[in-house]
Amino acid sequence: MQRISFPLLPSLFLFSWVSTIYILSAQSGHPYWGPDTILLRKMCHVFEFSGLYLIAYWTLSLFSDLPLKRILMAAIFSISCAGFDEFHQTFVPARCGQFSDVLLDSAAILLAALLCIAVSERKRASASARESKQRKKVGRPHARKAVPQSNAARGRAKTHKH
Repeated sequence: MQRISFPLLPSLFLFSWVSTIYILSAQSGHPYWGPDTILLRKMCHVFEFSGLYLIAYWTLSLFSDLPLKRILMAAIFSISCAGFDEFHQTFVPARCGQFSDVLLDSAAILLAALLCIAVSERKRASASARESKQRKKVGRPHARKAVPQSNAARGRAKTHKH
């Protein structure tokens, strides 16, 4: 069976996550959204955009082997989505886009990026240690052990000297 060259599942998951964010932000404000629900709404922002970052990072890992490139590209993508989401909310009745929400989303993205950096560094250090251990096993040829000579062989060696 031939493997699909385009990473379909992560791309669809990323598209679905972004779509869900925009569908939720297209809902008009509700009258029961009072001061008591602000913490819940802000926690949802953190969950949505840190999740978006992690999914974007996962999707990009299928395209690039460079962790720093994935980290930066996923961050730029996620922060752009946060900005467009807040801009989109300015057109939704009873909603308003707020720059403070973009900052909160960016902080959540930064935390997710730090998590990815920590995991990436841990994997790199583990792989490096494994590689070093493997090199010690395979890379160093064993010293040839001197085979003890018998007295007769030593005697012949002395007599053949010129």
